[in-house]
Amino acid sequence: MKHLKIIIGAGIILAVFLVLNFIWREKNPAPANGLNQESASQNNLKEQINNEGEVSISVFPKNIKNSVWEFEVTLNTHSVELSEDLTQVSVLVNSEGEEEKSTEWEGDPPAGHHRKGILKFNALSSQPEFIILKIRGVGGIKERIFQWVL
Repeated sequence: MKHLKIIIGAGIILAVFLVLNFIWREKNPAPANGLNQESASQNNLKEQINNEGEVSISVFPKNIKNSVWEFEVTLNTHSVELSEDLTQVSVLVNSEGEEEKSTEWEGDPPAGHHRKGILKFNALSSQPEFIILKIRGVGGIKERIFQWVL
């Protein structure tokens, strides 16, 4: 009888813990793409995906508030080699049409079928109404366009 009371008590404690954990997770969801909440929610900028051709590219504006703007880029394919130098094929365009070339790629090297990393740009000189990230020539597609309203 004593063991039954211990088991019931432990069950009640476990149930209360699980309910509280569920409530906490509903109010505090996990960050998008493994990023912290501040980065993921800045300006409500969302991940965009382009599935043209044989390569899928997803882009998430990770940080566009500092002197270096960062975009998390993921490339996936099962049929072509991902050999492009992303700093050479990517430009950031502001609402006035001015282009800024990428300064750095911090991530997987050119090769293989899956690549992920951070594409970096110097911050645009003035805060534009919108930005466009153009990635050219990946997977035989002339130009892929990712646009965000700021």
